[in-house]
Amino acid sequence: MDLDKVIALFTGKNSQELYERHLAAIERLCQSNATGFAIKDLPKVQQILEITLRLLLKGVPGFLQPAVGLIKVLSKPYIKKTATDEFRLLGNISNILACIGQIFTTPGYPVELQLATSELLIIFASGYGQRPSLLDKVPPVEQIECGASARQYHTNQMLINSSGVLTAVVKSLGAAVSAGDEVLMMSLSLVASQISYFPENANALLDAGLLHSLPHLFAYDYRHPLTPVAVQLLWNLLDFAAVATRVGLVTTPASQGPASQTLGTTRRGKQEDAQRSSVQNTQEEAQQQQQQQQGEGQQGEGQQEECREQNKRVGDPTREPMAGTGREGEQTAPSGNADLGGSQGATFGRGARSRSPTGMRPPSSQPTSILPGLAHSLASLFLSDLLYGFRTIDKELRNDLVVVCSLIIGSDHPELPSPNPTTNSTQSTKQADLREQAELLRLCSMEFVGAAREAGLFEALLAVATSPELGLPEHEGLVKAWALSTEELDYELKQLAWKTVVAGCVHASPDDAWILLDAVRAWALVRALLAFVEEVPEAAPHANLASAALAAQRRWSPDQLDALRAAALARLHALAPLCPEVYVEEGGPEVLLRSLSTSVHSAHMEGALRHLHHLVVSKPSSTWASSLVGDGGMEGILGAAGAVSVLLMLLQDGSRPEGVRHCCLLLLAALCRTGSGSTGTQVRNMIGEANIQSQRSSFTSAQHTNQHLGNSLSSTRNSGPVTGREASPSPANSNLRRFRHEGGVAMVLSQLARCESADRTLPSPYTVAVLDVIWACVVPDRKNTARFLVEDGLDALLSLLEIGNRGHRAVGLSLLADILSNPRSHSFFHEWRSHQDQSTAAHLLLRIWKVRCIWKEGVQKVGVAGTSYKVG
Repeated sequence: MDLDKVIALFTGKNSQELYERHLAAIERLCQSNATGFAIKDLPKVQQILEITLRLLLKGVPGFLQPAVGLIKVLSKPYIKKTATDEFRLLGNISNILACIGQIFTTPGYPVELQLATSELLIIFASGYGQRPSLLDKVPPVEQIECGASARQYHTNQMLINSSGVLTAVVKSLGAAVSAGDEVLMMSLSLVASQISYFPENANALLDAGLLHSLPHLFAYDYRHPLTPVAVQLLWNLLDFAAVATRVGLVTTPASQGPASQTLGTTRRGKQEDAQRSSVQNTQEEAQQQQQQQQGEGQQGEGQQEECREQNKRVGDPTREPMAGTGREGEQTAPSGNADLGGSQGATFGRGARSRSPTGMRPPSSQPTSILPGLAHSLASLFLSDLLYGFRTIDKELRNDLVVVCSLIIGSDHPELPSPNPTTNSTQSTKQADLREQAELLRLCSMEFVGAAREAGLFEALLAVATSPELGLPEHEGLVKAWALSTEELDYELKQLAWKTVVAGCVHASPDDAWILLDAVRAWALVRALLAFVEEVPEAAPHANLASAALAAQRRWSPDQLDALRAAALARLHALAPLCPEVYVEEGGPEVLLRSLSTSVHSAHMEGALRHLHHLVVSKPSSTWASSLVGDGGMEGILGAAGAVSVLLMLLQDGSRPEGVRHCCLLLLAALCRTGSGSTGTQVRNMIGEANIQSQRSSFTSAQHTNQHLGNSLSSTRNSGPVTGREASPSPANSNLRRFRHEGGVAMVLSQLARCESADRTLPSPYTVAVLDVIWACVVPDRKNTARFLVEDGLDALLSLLEIGNRGHRAVGLSLLADILSNPRSHSFFHEWRSHQDQSTAAHLLLRIWKVRCIWKEGVQKVGVAGTSYKVG
């Protein structure tokens, strides 16, 4: 069909008012291009579409369906007439998208046309139904070497970004929220959800102001079709634009004015919700207005009445509800979140199991951001879905809600960059921005955890996390224990509940953290986690843990039990340092050590060892840990439970993987390290840093790292060597005796011999860990040092310094200096002879010192740092 003739028909002086012929021409145009328009013809099609839309706005009858027909044909894939059309004529597609975006922003277009336009954008944004499943692993479109479908998807997403239609969608969504048009809200939310799968477009949605409208999408019941779309949209934003989304949640102000009227509406009871919201909104303001206008006579009374009427018209549902407006004791399924900022979800079906007099915050008169209201909405949706949703789609939504909450809380926070006076103004500004961003992320986590705790989210998650292994009842209406099965979705929910509760405890404010830890203790979450770690229920420390472990093993399949055991270890790794006394009361040390003795899974063993090491070296942040001081701290508790014997047994077993033995060495050094002052802490931190950085493949980087480490350790040693005669009585001294009685010195010598025969071309974290064990377990104790010297330990150390990798010399020399602080070691030092040239130990040290001087003073002259030298 000749498009020029169609345009002439629409614009001709004698034919521009022949509307019937216009309608017939549009119908023939759509029929002749049923499979899609050619890319090169899009400018002419755009001109026809613009004329059609103008006639539609003028009120000419009959043009709605032709306009919808044009939009539907435009949703088909565009046809390339030549191989280069896809690259040369992308501007044609961008222009047609910009024209389509005007349908959303220009008032007066029918909803049917806007819905058809939304359908076009959904199809176009999904790459015509071929969206890749792993966007984060797909390279940019310029570097894609895969199929045409992935290239088409990325091209379409970039065209959406450049055309400006994205901003039009966000503005139209805000207008639909203000008008309460659920159908249009649903359609535009689907568009935004498809667009948000692309990281650049996710950030563009945030820049366009999507967060202002997003909380309103959660104001409906969990059965409403809009709720899963809203959850998916928020998940995409948190996944592809995590930092910007979390910062936006805490900085976007709460909605005000007429747009907030639809925030508390649902499909049922819109008028009742709006009236309740108006009453809650006006009482405080009316009281303040009345106090200010006392004594002003009739004029003041009239102003009060006017203020009440105005507040009723623009009620603010983000305020905290008045006492008695919640849903305490309600037994029927809730129809929705009556008020986004209210606490109905907090009181719905919930007892006061873990409440304390200081557990409730004073109700805020006005939230400063959308985050508290969003937290209440998500919590209310989860509570109602958990209690009444039993369909597969309900369980999927329930799990998605927990994932979204976990993403908002965040897994970790970036460290604050320390100010550096030597940086220039640009770097200083960048560091200041990073610090401000980190503070906002922390504030986002703390505010969300506090609001979610008030709404009852964590109580429901604790109920899920501990049921039914602990044999608790239905938790006062929070969850039905019989509804939690071993199906895939319920199995996934248990792991999500563990992760979210622990993340909330870690990232909460001090007040909220205390309340959450109190709830963790009341709900026995630590016991529930240990039940999955315990592999021998009959040997559990107490009957409650034994029954829980037996129930867990009977309930879950072997594959599920392995995954849950790994997840439980990961959660204990973060939770136990926050409440060590609860961990000890539940028998955590005994369970972990018994698991190390009986487990055959190396991954589980490494997880358990890293957990115990973290528990020993971390400082408990709870006042509950004060009673552990009398027991010698965690080192004394683990030592009394037989940790030294178990670790030595694992080290002597040559069939264990090197990762397991490496973790055993780190834990053994932490248990035997004497003193709790700065020296032990500095040594431990620097050794850990060396273990991590020495894994680099570059010899130069490793040599720089270990030389710096040697200088730091030497300065630490100069502050005072830790010897057996100077060490004060501590739990580590008992572990040193256990280490000697269990044959620890002979084990260290065997490990030192293993290090001598290892590959010398690269630094080895395992060798550094062995040296750390000698430093912590042998040097501080006089008897251990004597046995080490008698069994030729000093000879092995000097041989390692001679033939081992140079990256280990910094640690080895510092260790040698501490050993030589004992006068009895001097004779062994002088008697040593090299196996290569029969040189003495003094000659060895001189050669090492000379090589170091050459490297330090002549880097530019000699060449690359780390070059080998033969110094005679």
